[in-house]
Amino acid sequence: MLKYSFFIAFSILSVCHAQSPRFQHLYGNTQIEWIHNVDTLANGMLLAGGYTKSYGQGDYDGFMLRTDSFGNVLGLVTLGGAMEDAVFDFATLPSNRNLVAGFSKSVGINTPVSNAVVCLIEDNGTVLWQKAVGGNNPDGLNSIIRPTQGKYFYASGFTASQGLGGEDGWIIKGDTLGNILWQVTLGTPNNERCQKLVETADGNLAAIVNMDTGSYSNFGLVKLDTSGNILWQKMFGGALNDWAVSLIATADSGFAIAAGGYSYGAGSQDVYLIKLNASGQTQWFRTYGDTYDDNVRDLVEYTDDQGVPRNYFVTGYSPGLESDTSASWGNCKGFVLCTDASGIMQWVNMYGQGPSDYFLTMQLLGNNDLLLAGSGTGSTW
Repeated sequence: MLKYSFFIAFSILSVCHAQSPRFQHLYGNTQIEWIHNVDTLANGMLLAGGYTKSYGQGDYDGFMLRTDSFGNVLGLVTLGGAMEDAVFDFATLPSNRNLVAGFSKSVGINTPVSNAVVCLIEDNGTVLWQKAVGGNNPDGLNSIIRPTQGKYFYASGFTASQGLGGEDGWIIKGDTLGNILWQVTLGTPNNERCQKLVETADGNLAAIVNMDTGSYSNFGLVKLDTSGNILWQKMFGGALNDWAVSLIATADSGFAIAAGGYSYGAGSQDVYLIKLNASGQTQWFRTYGDTYDDNVRDLVEYTDDQGVPRNYFVTGYSPGLESDTSASWGNCKGFVLCTDASGIMQWVNMYGQGPSDYFLTMQLLGNNDLLLAGSGTGSTW
């Protein structure tokens, strides 16, 4: 099935009134394309990363797409070889450069087993260096950050090449030449993956870790210092499968987690939003959804001019979140859900025509636009 990647931008004020998007663009060709992360550059241009089957050297290739502030294409670079490759995250640097994280079956220690890959590219697509990280078993990275202080990066994902067995959560620290300074695994003999990594208000690190208990899946929030030592960890989830997909450091020095699962809510798979203080104590836990499987993918916080949190925006895809009257099983559309600062839902809107329109990532721009990106089969939103 043909899937296009896309950008869609909404004003926060217009989204709540279900008005048309400020702009929308489709990208792709005859195959399948996915955007997994999007951000703005200092000059107002937009940058997106993901993977494509329409362009590149073969199978899936990672890509970095650069556009102007209205989504018009300025440049596209693919990353990879003849096997499967993907970009899952990137972090912008000064001097028009970007650190990119993902996995590759084309390059690395033991191809065609997946290898974790970090590369440094310029905004114009020039690759300055590329490093494969890991060992003889599958490894991958899905989150990368550049801290506010220091010329280095942190990245997280999973490794089956080291740790206690199966796949373990994995965090690495590297310099801007790609040299690995340290790495730490988080796990048990079962399978674990670090899903998202952030810098905390006090300059340390926090990561969400999805864990397979052997009977069901749960997730945790782990805080570490800048040497990789665990400071504390908190567990979440119930007696059924639950998992986390997004983590943000909030304006009040705490955290918010977007998650999903089957243990709580109205039935089937529901959306969870969890607010925690700086010590990881739960301040509130909300669920959203109805009788369909509701898939959450990303989360942003909106603050007023004084830096006070006002709203949370959650995005993902669903046949019909919160009783959409046009819903039907198997016909997914993108959603944007807005809550107040306490997680009380204010409104939810559905976008797309289906059958497979997915919002996968979201950014809040400086002009209070919500920029959403993902993959879809629909030609209009």
